[in-house]
Amino acid sequence: MGTYFKKIMGNILDLAYNTEAPKMVIPEYGRNVQKMIDHAINIEDVEERNKCAKAIIQVMGQINQQIKEHEDVNQKLWSHLLIMSNFKLDVDFPYEKTDEDKFNSKPDTVPYPKNDIKY
Repeated sequence: MGTYFKKIMGNILDLAYNTEAPKMVIPEYGRNVQKMIDHAINIEDVEERNKCAKAIIQVMGQINQQIKEHEDVNQKLWSHLLIMSNFKLDVDFPYEKTDEDKFNSKPDTVPYPKNDIKY
């Protein structure tokens, strides 16, 4: 009875909480897709990495059904894949890559009129 209790308590104490996990860039796809992307980054064979990226794109398309209404669905999914990998995934992208500097840059300030407002 004592070893069984220790075994159960050991499993309970090994739980991973989402509050302890790193923040997700695009949380709509979930942690499992993020884990798949992290795994794809670590694959050394280029061909295998490309196959894995295409499989991840298919899963992302199935998870995010509302994106199917847009015209450029595949381009958006590939951009999301690149963004979720923190621009580290080195695969053959079928579309133009999103520029990291452009993605992280702040927009230009809006010039407001300096004259007095009538009302």
